[in-house]
Amino acid sequence: MSLQELTVTRSPTHLFKKMRSSFKKSKIRFSHWFVRTMDISNRELDPAPTFLNKIGDFILKPFINKDSMSQILMGQFSFQAFKVGYDLGLFNYLNDHPGSSLDDIARQLKTAHYPTEILLVGLAGLKLIKKIDDLYYNSAIAMIMTQKSANKFTNFYPKYMQYAHNVLSHGIQYLQESVVQNKPVGLHKMFGPQATDFYYELSKNEVANQHFVQHMSAFSEINAQRVASLPIFSKLTHLWQRTLLQCRSNYGLDENHRFY
Repeated sequence: MSLQELTVTRSPTHLFKKMRSSFKKSKIRFSHWFVRTMDISNRELDPAPTFLNKIGDFILKPFINKDSMSQILMGQFSFQAFKVGYDLGLFNYLNDHPGSSLDDIARQLKTAHYPTEILLVGLAGLKLIKKIDDLYYNSAIAMIMTQKSANKFTNFYPKYMQYAHNVLSHGIQYLQESVVQNKPVGLHKMFGPQATDFYYELSKNEVANQHFVQHMSAFSEINAQRVASLPIFSKLTHLWQRTLLQCRSNYGLDENHRFY
């Protein structure tokens, strides 16, 4: 080992990284041992957990995020439920009329009583709405994502939903085939077997490109200034930063910092 390598391996930064890595590995090993010992997978569906199981839940809480498990298993339903509620105007209605009843909501949405109730149950399970004494309210996260304002973030969410629903979802369903066959099956299903580049094919497809452009326009409103302020650009003059933000040829931004 050279003197330079020895110096690096004994530096405080290197030692700290090794300690942090060892701690993370120990944490993983402990969580694996605990899951096997407590037989967590069989216990998750137990309607009446024992006192010992409750203690196990408390110990395992730092290692397992059950909300993440639900998001994985219910990902497609979660997205579609939120999109349906947004498209039908449910969240906007509850923003303006908090504490509405099921009958009020069904009447406003012009939907039948039963499917409206099913939608509300799903959204309540996702913690997007709250049900209190048979009355419904938006949760804080739903208000943030759907409130009527000039906020650049509230402009982003609906544009992304349309892009994901109308473009991305058609390709992602072929992920397993793509991995197994070592080729972009989703891309070929969307644009034909001759397709080789996703963004090039998007540019030629009028409908898909429209969703992409609207999504990136809203995305650029959020990120254009942040990207220009990153440390890598910190030494650039104000003039160069403005040039970066307004650069059309390289970044596809118009004078309003939007992708075109």
